[in-house]
Amino acid sequence: MAKSEESREVLEVEVERLPLSEEGGAGPARAPGPGEAARRAHRALGPVLAGVLVDVVDAATVTPLLGLALGLPAGYYLARQLGLERGSSLRMAAIVALYCGVPGTLGLPLGTLTGAYVRLRQAFGSEG
Repeated sequence: MAKSEESREVLEVEVERLPLSEEGGAGPARAPGPGEAARRAHRALGPVLAGVLVDVVDAATVTPLLGLALGLPAGYYLARQLGLERGSSLRMAAIVALYCGVPGTLGLPLGTLTGAYVRLRQAFGSEG
């Protein structure tokens, strides 16, 4: 009986508690609510939908003046969705306003292509 007691080895175990929720708390993990799902959808589709908005504004504008007037806010919104700072957003808004104001750009979905390109770069982690 002494031999079996000698062959037993004592193991010391350290327990580390891992947070169960995203906030780092120890509360129970919950399924994401409608607000979280909307935030994720907005993050995933925001740049693309902003680009679509620019192309819709471009298609809806009949006159160059109307294109300039509606392109400014649409371009600013697109720039903010792309994560640009305020100064860069204003420059982007001016470029989009010109794009919407110039006749003949209806067949060029540059807004949608720009938004999709940026979102793909974000998704695949390409920073440079």
